[in-house]
Amino acid sequence: MRKFTSVVVAAAMALVAMEAVVGAPARAAAPQEYVALGDSYASGVGAFPYDSASGACLRSPRSYPRLLASSVGGYT
Repeated sequence: MRKFTSVVVAAAMALVAMEAVVGAPARAAAPQEYVALGDSYASGVGAFPYDSASGACLRSPRSYPRLLASSVGGYT
């Protein structure tokens, strides 16, 4: 039963990935939103300067999510 569940999950993930690849050109015109989850290191603690709107969270424009989104392009 466990192997069957793994196969079903893998098939579902493959279908989602195929939809993302096939549907990408149609959605490429509009900017996509990129969301990254993580701890304080992911938010950019220690990577000065900090975003003043982030308050005590100390988010930095040099955090990996923002750098990745800007390098890939088309993401907010």
